[in-house]
Amino acid sequence: MFKFSENEALDLCAKIKIIGVGDFGAKIVNYSIEKVLLNAKFSVVATKNETLLKSSAPQRVKVDDTISEESKRIFSELLADVDLLFIFTDLTDENISVQIAELSKDILTVAIVPESAPNKEKFQKSVDTLISVEDDNIFLMYSVVRCITSLVGEPGLVGLDFADIKEVLLNNGRGYVGYGKAGGKTPAIDAMKNAMNPLKNILGESKHLLIGIFGSCENFSMMEVNESTTILEETVHPDAEIVWGVTPDETNTDYIEVIVISLGLEK
Repeated sequence: MFKFSENEALDLCAKIKIIGVGDFGAKIVNYSIEKVLLNAKFSVVATKNETLLKSSAPQRVKVDDTISEESKRIFSELLADVDLLFIFTDLTDENISVQIAELSKDILTVAIVPESAPNKEKFQKSVDTLISVEDDNIFLMYSVVRCITSLVGEPGLVGLDFADIKEVLLNNGRGYVGYGKAGGKTPAIDAMKNAMNPLKNILGESKHLLIGIFGSCENFSMMEVNESTTILEETVHPDAEIVWGVTPDETNTDYIEVIVISLGLEK
């Protein structure tokens, strides 16, 4: 079943925060800031001064890798007035990541980790959704957040409100991401196929999917977008819920980008 809401239904009030934990998280946050990721506030939490000095985040916090009342107080302040939280972590600083996740129980929380991260199955229990990404693929990790924040907070031909996002991400276990881009005569269709390709072994099991489509309005029609999403619909579980949105990107006139986030998987 496809769901979409028109642009006037956008909920621009969702407050989004991205926290990078340790060296790994700080690196992804720096990349996201460099790419001018909008609609979110950035923080980095680390045990080393060196990590914080290299960070571009406006909010940088030094803590010990121990569970204490002081660390709980600091993290509670970081999480104040947040609706949607992303945590970038490779779980090297596992105590920090777990503390932040445990204190965000009332916040929609998405953790983005490399596939090789230790104890990710255990950490998954502390967040609503844990998205595994091929190791060290900074671009894919950034793309997950770009997809969600753009659809919630930027004007779009087809936009999503925060309720749509929350329905898909809340308590939805493990997730994976596919990215595709294409130009030519049918860019949206070809980009969708490219984004589906790395997920081909799991799409048949996917029951919840979030799709972001980005590109210049001159490059595609809504008819083609509908055709591209139909291709996806025919591949996934017959009861799958697919929530999608289209965000114009007039700086990108050469190709269409598609991000497919497959959710609710156990493995």
